[in-house]
Amino acid sequence: MKLLEIIHVATPGGAEKNTRLITKAFRRLGLEVTLVYPPGPYAPQYESLAELGVECICCDLKRNVLSSVLFVRRLLMSRHIELIHSHMHGADFIASAARLGLNDVRHFSTIHFLPQDNYQLLHRIKSTLITAFAFHRMHRIFAPSTHVAVRARREYLLPRDRVVMLLNSIDFEEMRPDARAVKQLRARWNADGRTRLLVCAGALVRVKGHGHLIRAMAQLCQLHDNLKLILLGEGDRERELKTLARERGVDDYVHFVGYQPNIVDWLSLADIYVQPSLCDTMPRALLEAMYMGLPVVTTSLETISEVVTNGVNGITVPPASADSIVAGVRALLGDPVMARELGRAARRFVTKHCSMDSMARSILDCLDVPLSQAGPQ
Repeated sequence: MKLLEIIHVATPGGAEKNTRLITKAFRRLGLEVTLVYPPGPYAPQYESLAELGVECICCDLKRNVLSSVLFVRRLLMSRHIELIHSHMHGADFIASAARLGLNDVRHFSTIHFLPQDNYQLLHRIKSTLITAFAFHRMHRIFAPSTHVAVRARREYLLPRDRVVMLLNSIDFEEMRPDARAVKQLRARWNADGRTRLLVCAGALVRVKGHGHLIRAMAQLCQLHDNLKLILLGEGDRERELKTLARERGVDDYVHFVGYQPNIVDWLSLADIYVQPSLCDTMPRALLEAMYMGLPVVTTSLETISEVVTNGVNGITVPPASADSIVAGVRALLGDPVMARELGRAARRFVTKHCSMDSMARSILDCLDVPLSQAGPQ
Protein backbone atom coordinates (compact mmCIF):
# COMPACT_ATOMS: atom_id res chain seq x y z
CA MET A 1 0.00 0.00 0.00
CA LYS A 2 1.48 3.35 -1.08
CA LEU A 3 0.81 6.42 1.04
CA LEU A 4 1.60 10.07 0.48
CA GLU A 5 1.93 12.23 3.60
CA ILE A 6 1.78 15.97 2.90
CA ILE A 7 2.18 19.06 5.08
CA HIS A 8 2.85 22.68 4.07
CA VAL A 9 4.45 23.93 7.31
CA ALA A 10 7.78 23.17 8.99
CA THR A 11 7.82 25.32 12.11
CA PRO A 12 8.16 23.39 15.39
CA GLY A 13 4.64 22.59 16.55
CA GLY A 14 2.06 19.93 17.21
CA ALA A 15 0.95 19.41 13.60
CA GLU A 16 4.53 18.96 12.44
CA LYS A 17 5.30 16.46 15.18
CA ASN A 18 2.08 14.55 14.52
CA THR A 19 2.97 14.30 10.83
CA ARG A 20 6.37 12.86 11.63
CA LEU A 21 5.07 10.41 14.24
CA ILE A 22 2.14 9.10 12.21
CA THR A 23 4.47 8.69 9.22
CA LYS A 24 6.73 6.55 11.42
CA ALA A 25 3.75 4.51 12.61
CA PHE A 26 2.49 3.86 9.08
CA ARG A 27 6.00 2.87 8.01
CA ARG A 28 6.21 0.41 10.92
CA LEU A 29 2.99 -1.15 9.65
CA GLY A 30 4.70 -1.76 6.32
CA LEU A 31 3.25 0.98 4.11
CA GLU A 32 5.44 2.51 1.41
CA VAL A 33 5.44 6.17 2.47
CA THR A 34 6.40 9.33 0.61
CA LEU A 35 6.50 12.52 2.69
CA VAL A 36 6.24 15.97 1.11
CA TYR A 37 7.18 18.86 3.38
CA PRO A 38 8.51 22.44 3.00
CA PRO A 39 11.85 23.91 4.06
CA GLY A 40 11.93 25.30 7.58
CA PRO A 41 13.23 24.73 11.11
CA TYR A 42 11.45 21.38 11.47
CA ALA A 43 12.62 20.04 8.09
CA PRO A 44 15.58 18.08 9.58
CA GLN A 45 13.09 16.18 11.76
CA TYR A 46 11.16 15.19 8.65
CA GLU A 47 14.37 14.26 6.84
CA SER A 48 15.33 11.86 9.64
CA LEU A 49 12.51 9.58 8.49
CA ALA A 50 14.62 8.59 5.48
CA GLU A 51 16.46 6.24 7.84
CA LEU A 52 13.21 4.26 8.13
CA GLY A 53 12.79 3.99 4.37
CA VAL A 54 10.46 6.97 3.95
CA GLU A 55 10.92 8.87 0.69
CA CYS A 56 11.38 12.48 1.84
CA ILE A 57 10.72 15.29 -0.65
CA CYS A 58 11.26 18.91 0.35
CA CYS A 59 9.04 21.30 -1.62
CA ASP A 60 7.81 24.79 -0.76
CA LEU A 61 4.09 24.24 -1.26
CA LYS A 62 3.25 27.84 -0.31
CA ARG A 63 5.24 29.50 -3.08
CA ASN A 64 2.84 28.82 -5.94
CA VAL A 65 -0.44 26.99 -5.35
CA LEU A 66 -1.00 25.90 -8.96
CA SER A 67 2.54 24.56 -9.29
CA SER A 68 2.16 22.74 -5.98
CA VAL A 69 -1.11 21.13 -7.07
CA LEU A 70 0.46 19.95 -10.34
CA PHE A 71 3.56 18.71 -8.50
CA VAL A 72 1.50 16.64 -6.05
CA ARG A 73 -0.68 15.32 -8.87
CA ARG A 74 2.40 14.10 -10.72
CA LEU A 75 3.54 12.35 -7.57
CA LEU A 76 0.18 10.64 -7.15
CA MET A 77 0.31 9.33 -10.71
CA SER A 78 3.99 8.48 -11.06
CA ARG A 79 4.23 6.67 -7.70
CA HIS A 80 0.81 5.02 -8.04
CA ILE A 81 -0.26 6.44 -4.68
CA GLU A 82 -3.33 4.78 -3.15
CA LEU A 83 -3.73 6.85 0.03
CA ILE A 84 -3.03 10.51 0.69
CA HIS A 85 -2.92 11.94 4.22
CA SER A 86 -2.85 15.74 4.47
CA HIS A 87 -2.14 17.95 7.49
CA MET A 88 -3.34 21.55 7.96
CA HIS A 89 -5.64 23.52 5.67
CA GLY A 90 -3.08 24.44 2.99
CA ALA A 91 -2.03 20.84 2.42
CA ASP A 92 -5.68 19.73 2.63
CA PHE A 93 -6.57 22.04 -0.25
CA ILE A 94 -3.55 21.14 -2.41
CA ALA A 95 -4.13 17.41 -1.94
CA SER A 96 -7.85 17.69 -2.71
CA ALA A 97 -7.20 19.69 -5.86
CA ALA A 98 -4.38 17.37 -6.95
CA ARG A 99 -6.57 14.24 -6.83
CA LEU A 100 -9.42 15.66 -8.94
CA GLY A 101 -10.44 12.84 -11.27
CA LEU A 102 -8.16 10.31 -9.54
CA ASN A 103 -10.98 8.40 -7.91
CA ASP A 104 -8.81 5.42 -6.91
CA VAL A 105 -6.82 7.61 -4.50
CA ARG A 106 -8.39 7.81 -1.05
CA HIS A 107 -7.82 11.07 0.77
CA PHE A 108 -7.97 11.61 4.53
CA SER A 109 -6.87 14.35 6.89
CA THR A 110 -6.12 14.93 10.56
CA ILE A 111 -7.53 18.06 12.17
CA HIS A 112 -4.83 19.93 14.07
CA PHE A 113 -6.53 23.31 14.27
CA LEU A 114 -9.91 24.57 13.10
CA PRO A 115 -9.49 27.73 10.98
CA GLN A 116 -12.52 29.30 12.67
CA ASP A 117 -10.41 29.65 15.83
CA ASN A 118 -7.79 31.86 14.17
CA TYR A 119 -7.71 35.38 15.60
CA GLN A 120 -6.73 36.99 12.28
CA LEU A 121 -9.95 37.68 10.37
CA LEU A 122 -8.70 37.53 6.78
CA HIS A 123 -6.68 34.39 7.44
CA ARG A 124 -9.68 32.82 9.18
CA ILE A 125 -11.98 33.50 6.22
CA LYS A 126 -9.51 32.22 3.61
CA SER A 127 -8.59 29.12 5.60
CA THR A 128 -12.22 28.27 6.35
CA LEU A 129 -13.17 28.44 2.66
CA ILE A 130 -10.34 26.25 1.40
CA THR A 131 -10.88 23.80 4.28
CA ALA A 132 -14.56 23.51 3.35
CA PHE A 133 -13.59 22.69 -0.25
CA ALA A 134 -11.15 20.01 0.93
CA PHE A 135 -13.30 18.45 3.64
CA HIS A 136 -16.23 17.90 1.28
CA ARG A 137 -13.99 15.93 -1.09
CA MET A 138 -12.27 13.69 1.46
CA HIS A 139 -13.07 10.12 2.38
CA ARG A 140 -12.39 10.58 6.10
CA ILE A 141 -11.43 13.36 8.50
CA PHE A 142 -9.91 12.40 11.84
CA ALA A 143 -10.56 14.68 14.81
CA PRO A 144 -8.45 14.52 18.01
CA SER A 145 -11.49 14.80 20.31
CA THR A 146 -15.25 14.31 20.25
CA HIS A 147 -15.80 18.05 20.69
CA VAL A 148 -13.72 18.86 17.60
CA ALA A 149 -15.50 16.13 15.61
CA VAL A 150 -18.92 17.56 16.50
CA ARG A 151 -17.80 21.07 15.58
CA ALA A 152 -16.35 19.96 12.25
CA ARG A 153 -19.58 18.16 11.29
CA ARG A 154 -21.74 21.10 12.32
CA GLU A 155 -19.67 23.99 10.99
CA TYR A 156 -18.77 22.35 7.67
CA LEU A 157 -22.12 20.55 7.18
CA LEU A 158 -20.41 17.17 6.89
CA PRO A 159 -22.03 13.71 7.09
CA ARG A 160 -21.61 12.12 10.50
CA ASP A 161 -19.54 9.19 9.22
CA ARG A 162 -17.13 11.51 7.36
CA VAL A 163 -15.59 12.74 10.62
CA VAL A 164 -14.11 10.13 12.98
CA MET A 165 -12.84 10.82 16.49
CA LEU A 166 -9.42 9.41 17.31
CA LEU A 167 -7.74 10.83 20.39
CA ASN A 168 -4.46 12.57 19.77
CA SER A 169 -1.64 10.14 20.43
CA ILE A 170 2.08 9.90 21.14
CA ASP A 171 4.93 7.60 20.21
CA PHE A 172 5.86 5.67 23.33
CA GLU A 173 9.24 4.76 21.83
CA GLU A 174 10.24 8.43 21.83
CA MET A 175 9.31 8.88 25.49
CA ARG A 176 12.60 7.52 26.81
CA PRO A 177 14.72 10.14 28.57
CA ASP A 178 18.43 10.43 27.90
CA ALA A 179 19.89 9.88 31.37
CA ARG A 180 23.01 11.91 30.63
CA ALA A 181 21.01 14.82 29.21
CA VAL A 182 18.64 14.77 32.19
CA LYS A 183 21.59 14.84 34.58
CA GLN A 184 23.02 17.89 32.83
CA LEU A 185 19.67 19.67 32.86
CA ARG A 186 19.18 18.89 36.53
CA ALA A 187 22.59 20.31 37.37
CA ARG A 188 21.59 23.53 35.66
CA TRP A 189 18.01 23.93 36.87
CA ASN A 190 17.85 22.12 40.21
CA ALA A 191 21.39 21.74 41.50
CA ASP A 192 20.37 22.17 45.13
CA GLY A 193 17.59 19.58 44.90
CA ARG A 194 15.01 21.83 46.53
CA THR A 195 13.71 23.78 43.52
CA ARG A 196 10.20 22.87 42.38
CA LEU A 197 9.96 23.04 38.60
CA LEU A 198 6.81 23.83 36.65
CA VAL A 199 6.99 23.09 32.92
CA CYS A 200 4.76 24.22 30.09
CA ALA A 201 5.38 23.33 26.43
CA GLY A 202 3.74 24.88 23.41
CA ALA A 203 3.97 27.65 20.85
CA LEU A 204 4.09 31.09 22.43
CA VAL A 205 0.87 32.28 20.83
CA ARG A 206 -2.28 33.86 22.21
CA VAL A 207 -4.45 30.74 22.36
CA LYS A 208 -1.99 28.90 24.61
CA GLY A 209 -2.72 31.22 27.54
CA HIS A 210 0.86 31.74 28.76
CA GLY A 211 0.06 35.21 30.04
CA HIS A 212 -2.29 33.81 32.66
CA LEU A 213 0.37 31.34 33.74
CA ILE A 214 2.93 34.12 34.20
CA ARG A 215 0.41 36.10 36.26
CA ALA A 216 -0.12 32.98 38.35
CA MET A 217 3.63 32.70 38.88
CA ALA A 218 3.67 36.24 40.26
CA GLN A 219 1.30 35.07 42.99
CA LEU A 220 2.94 31.70 43.52
CA CYS A 221 6.41 33.18 44.00
CA GLN A 222 5.08 35.28 46.87
CA LEU A 223 3.97 32.08 48.59
CA HIS A 224 6.81 29.73 47.60
CA ASP A 225 10.44 30.79 47.34
CA ASN A 226 11.66 27.71 45.49
CA LEU A 227 9.60 27.75 42.27
CA LYS A 228 10.76 28.06 38.67
CA LEU A 229 8.67 27.99 35.50
CA ILE A 230 10.24 26.68 32.30
CA LEU A 231 8.47 27.58 29.05
CA LEU A 232 9.35 25.36 26.09
CA GLY A 233 8.45 26.84 22.73
CA GLU A 234 8.69 29.81 20.38
CA GLY A 235 6.14 32.19 18.96
CA ASP A 236 5.10 35.73 18.15
CA ARG A 237 4.20 36.57 21.78
CA GLU A 238 7.61 35.80 23.26
CA ARG A 239 8.68 39.44 23.64
CA GLU A 240 5.31 40.41 25.11
CA LEU A 241 5.45 37.54 27.60
CA LYS A 242 8.98 38.39 28.67
CA THR A 243 7.85 41.97 29.27
CA LEU A 244 4.93 40.70 31.33
CA ALA A 245 7.27 38.54 33.45
CA ARG A 246 9.52 41.53 34.05
CA GLU A 247 6.60 43.81 34.95
CA ARG A 248 5.27 41.22 37.39
CA GLY A 249 8.69 40.84 39.00
CA VAL A 250 9.16 37.17 38.09
CA ASP A 251 11.64 37.41 35.20
CA ASP A 252 14.17 35.59 37.43
CA TYR A 253 11.69 32.74 37.95
CA VAL A 254 10.18 32.37 34.45
CA HIS A 255 12.61 30.94 31.92
CA PHE A 256 12.10 30.93 28.14
CA VAL A 257 14.24 28.15 26.67
CA GLY A 258 12.81 28.05 23.13
CA TYR A 259 11.80 24.99 21.17
CA GLN A 260 13.35 21.79 22.52
CA PRO A 261 13.03 18.60 20.45
CA ASN A 262 13.98 16.48 23.47
CA ILE A 263 10.84 17.37 25.46
CA VAL A 264 10.98 14.07 27.35
CA ASP A 265 14.25 15.11 29.02
CA TRP A 266 12.70 18.36 30.21
CA LEU A 267 9.58 16.60 31.45
CA SER A 268 11.83 14.30 33.47
CA LEU A 269 12.91 17.37 35.46
CA ALA A 270 9.43 18.66 36.16
CA ASP A 271 7.44 18.41 39.36
CA ILE A 272 4.22 19.71 37.77
CA TYR A 273 3.12 20.25 34.19
CA VAL A 274 0.82 23.21 33.48
CA GLN A 275 -1.28 23.62 30.29
CA PRO A 276 -3.11 27.00 30.42
CA SER A 277 -4.69 26.81 26.94
CA LEU A 278 -7.56 29.13 26.06
CA CYS A 279 -8.37 27.13 22.93
CA ASP A 280 -6.86 23.81 21.87
CA THR A 281 -7.88 20.79 19.82
CA MET A 282 -5.79 18.42 21.97
CA PRO A 283 -2.27 19.43 23.10
CA ARG A 284 0.22 16.64 22.53
CA ALA A 285 2.64 18.00 25.13
CA LEU A 286 -0.05 17.50 27.76
CA LEU A 287 -0.35 13.84 26.78
CA GLU A 288 3.42 13.46 26.86
CA ALA A 289 3.53 14.94 30.36
CA MET A 290 0.77 12.59 31.48
CA TYR A 291 2.63 9.61 30.02
CA MET A 292 5.68 10.66 32.06
CA GLY A 293 3.54 10.38 35.19
CA LEU A 294 3.49 14.09 35.96
CA PRO A 295 0.62 15.65 37.88
CA VAL A 296 -0.97 18.19 35.54
CA VAL A 297 -2.88 21.42 35.96
CA THR A 298 -4.79 22.28 32.82
CA THR A 299 -7.78 24.26 31.66
CA SER A 300 -11.24 22.70 31.56
CA LEU A 301 -11.72 23.06 27.80
CA GLU A 302 -14.21 20.60 26.35
CA THR A 303 -11.43 19.00 24.33
CA ILE A 304 -8.98 18.62 27.20
CA SER A 305 -11.71 17.36 29.53
CA GLU A 306 -11.92 14.27 27.33
CA VAL A 307 -8.52 13.18 28.65
CA VAL A 308 -8.17 14.94 32.01
CA THR A 309 -10.84 14.41 34.66
CA ASN A 310 -10.55 16.77 37.59
CA GLY A 311 -9.36 14.98 40.71
CA VAL A 312 -8.97 11.68 38.88
CA ASN A 313 -5.92 12.05 36.63
CA GLY A 314 -5.17 15.75 36.94
CA ILE A 315 -6.52 19.09 38.03
CA THR A 316 -8.65 21.19 35.67
CA VAL A 317 -9.26 24.90 36.14
CA PRO A 318 -11.32 27.52 34.26
CA PRO A 319 -9.53 29.09 31.27
CA ALA A 320 -8.08 32.58 31.58
CA SER A 321 -7.90 32.43 35.38
CA ALA A 322 -4.53 33.01 37.03
CA ASP A 323 -6.11 32.60 40.47
CA SER A 324 -7.37 29.13 39.54
CA ILE A 325 -3.96 28.10 38.24
CA VAL A 326 -2.48 29.23 41.55
CA ALA A 327 -5.01 27.14 43.47
CA GLY A 328 -4.34 24.06 41.32
CA VAL A 329 -0.57 24.28 41.62
CA ARG A 330 -0.73 24.91 45.37
CA ALA A 331 -3.00 21.89 45.84
CA LEU A 332 -0.35 19.67 44.22
CA LEU A 333 2.55 21.28 46.07
CA GLY A 334 0.73 20.87 49.37
CA ASP A 335 -0.24 17.22 48.89
CA PRO A 336 2.60 15.15 47.39
CA VAL A 337 0.65 11.90 47.86
CA MET A 338 -2.27 13.20 45.80
CA ALA A 339 0.15 14.55 43.19
CA ARG A 340 1.77 11.13 42.79
CA GLU A 341 -1.60 9.37 42.51
CA LEU A 342 -2.83 11.82 39.88
CA GLY A 343 0.40 11.34 37.94
CA ARG A 344 0.08 7.55 38.01
CA ALA A 345 -3.55 7.76 36.86
CA ALA A 346 -2.54 10.13 34.06
CA ARG A 347 0.10 7.68 32.81
CA ARG A 348 -2.38 4.79 32.88
CA PHE A 349 -4.89 6.77 30.81
CA VAL A 350 -2.41 7.76 28.10
CA THR A 351 -0.86 4.29 27.96
CA LYS A 352 -4.30 2.78 27.39
CA HIS A 353 -5.83 5.32 25.00
CA CYS A 354 -3.12 7.34 23.24
CA SER A 355 -0.76 5.03 21.33
CA MET A 356 0.36 6.32 17.93
CA ASP A 357 0.67 2.77 16.58
CA SER A 358 -2.92 2.05 17.65
CA MET A 359 -4.02 5.27 15.97
CA ALA A 360 -2.38 4.23 12.70
CA ARG A 361 -4.17 0.86 12.81
CA SER A 362 -7.48 2.55 13.56
CA ILE A 363 -7.07 4.91 10.60
CA LEU A 364 -6.43 2.02 8.23
CA ASP A 365 -9.42 0.19 9.68
CA CYS A 366 -11.67 3.22 9.08
CA LEU A 367 -10.41 3.34 5.50
CA ASP A 368 -11.16 -0.39 5.07
CA VAL A 369 -7.48 -1.22 4.53
CA PRO A 370 -6.69 -4.62 6.06
CA LEU A 371 -3.28 -4.78 7.72
CA SER A 372 -2.47 -7.69 5.41
CA GLN A 373 -2.64 -5.23 2.50
CA ALA A 374 -0.63 -2.51 4.20
CA GLY A 375 2.68 -4.23 3.55
CA PRO A 376 5.21 -6.51 5.24
CA GLN A 377 5.02 -6.25 9.03
